[in-house]
Amino acid sequence: VYKRQMLLYRNDAEAALVAAKKAVELDPEDSELRMQLGRAFQGRMRTDEITRQPVDRELRRAAIQAFEKADELAGGSVRARVERARMIGQRVQSQEAAERAFTEAVELAVEQDRPELRYLAASAAESFAIKSGRHAFRIWALREMIEADPSQLERWSKLATLVDGATNYGVIILAEMIYERPDDPGAHVLYTSYLANHGLTSDAVDHLNETIEGGLESPLLFEQLIRLQIGDGALAKARSNFVRMSDEFPDSETTARAEARVAIAERRNRDAIEILRDRVSAKENYEYHRLMAIAQYRSGDLVAASDSIDRALELRSDFAVEGVRLRAMIHYDAEEW
Repeated sequence: VYKRQMLLYRNDAEAALVAAKKAVELDPEDSELRMQLGRAFQGRMRTDEITRQPVDRELRRAAIQAFEKADELAGGSVRARVERARMIGQRVQSQEAAERAFTEAVELAVEQDRPELRYLAASAAESFAIKSGRHAFRIWALREMIEADPSQLERWSKLATLVDGATNYGVIILAEMIYERPDDPGAHVLYTSYLANHGLTSDAVDHLNETIEGGLESPLLFEQLIRLQIGDGALAKARSNFVRMSDEFPDSETTARAEARVAIAERRNRDAIEILRDRVSAKENYEYHRLMAIAQYRSGDLVAASDSIDRALELRSDFAVEGVRLRAMIHYDAEEW
């Protein structure tokens, strides 16, 4: 059955390639048809990879030529240059050429003033950089993505982490983010989390207080301030800020979450469970379940805590260190080892 499916897949790819070639013969000056031809060659190459057949180098060369022609006929096509760069980057010995090709694609998007294409090309360049282990090129690609769309806070975070690994200057990257996005609460949360994680909690707290007093009032900023103050042992200040937060944002889900944080910090775990119960049933997310797990764990209900943290981790698409650590603690205390 598997062999039959692979044969059908291969036949479909071959038929698509024949159709693409025929379309180009009928209208050889159409840039989009050349793009389709290049993609058809790519599809044919993928079938060889899937069926574990040696990939014909002529297919790769033909795909590159198709994308080059598409670029030429369009008078400059970012998408065609990206696909060409991807093809070049498949060969280990051509990685420097691929880097130049990705750079040309990004430069064309800048020249055409197309930020969405600049982001697309830079994103493809980053993927190539990750696979090929080209650290400096990945930093460049992330920079280009941020220039194209500064609202992508995850990219700022990745860039800061990479720069930290090389120079310990990640804080400069995030300070630049704050300069670029002074009215974005998420940017301030990211920046102060970085400071706290690097032993600069007092600086993070000062920044949040200054930002709030400067007029950027958001429940996210208050919650971050409360989290940092609880973590720093300043529970009275955290409680005071929660009172202000509940006055200014009484109906916010973030306020309810902050109330649960304060209750847990004050060892009112049963209160925290009641606060979170309705929230968890109404809207599942990682942080609600994680806080519920903490409250249940500290109140001695290890079975419920285990269920809550397992559900929290199911809702996360990435690796959550604090969640995994909590699960390990719960399982250890429950003697599940």
